[in-house]
Amino acid sequence: MSLLKQIRYEKARMNRIRYIVNYVVVPIYFLIVLISLFVAGSLMSIDEHRYLPVFVSVMAGFVVLTTGLLASVPYVRKMEIATEIKKHSLDTVGVMLDEGKYIVDIDEELHLEFAVYGIQINADDFAYYDFVIQIETSNYFNQIQVMVNFALKPDRLLELNEQEFLSSFRIELTRELLFAIKTFDIPIKNQDELDFILDNREEAFTRIYKTGHI
Repeated sequence: MSLLKQIRYEKARMNRIRYIVNYVVVPIYFLIVLISLFVAGSLMSIDEHRYLPVFVSVMAGFVVLTTGLLASVPYVRKMEIATEIKKHSLDTVGVMLDEGKYIVDIDEELHLEFAVYGIQINADDFAYYDFVIQIETSNYFNQIQVMVNFALKPDRLLELNEQEFLSSFRIELTRELLFAIKTFDIPIKNQDELDFILDNREEAFTRIYKTGHI
């Protein structure tokens, strides 16, 4: 992947604040430092005694800029976490189901309908106990992701060996999916992690941001 494509790829996925820091602030910092050092070094090569104060000033500026950049890291992290928390609203107040179902299309080939009896995947019906359902988190590109992973249990999977693409799928934990989980009493293997996210969202998101997991 070319550098330009990599930048576009990251821009489409990164938190905007992180993108600005990585691709605007840091490059400007290095550009200023390099130009300043080049100018100061050139002047010192001409007359080191006469331009010593200039060189000292440049070095002092370098220290100040570096200190400021490093000192800004905690504030940038707080801003990123605050932005991610706003993006991941898990407030289920006012959420309505479509005729008693939560319907979602993952892609053109996978249509899901969650109901009180279980999940309908395309034309196939499954009970919730057919799956191992658990919360998964990541901090890819400094973006907080909270997903719900559905993995068919081995014995049920053997019955569907001609449809291996159904073995597992992941859905982002949205307020609508959370409402369905609560309404249909969907069993979550690591329910304690989900409870922690709901009860301590800021702390949970901070952990996910830093480590990728709770």
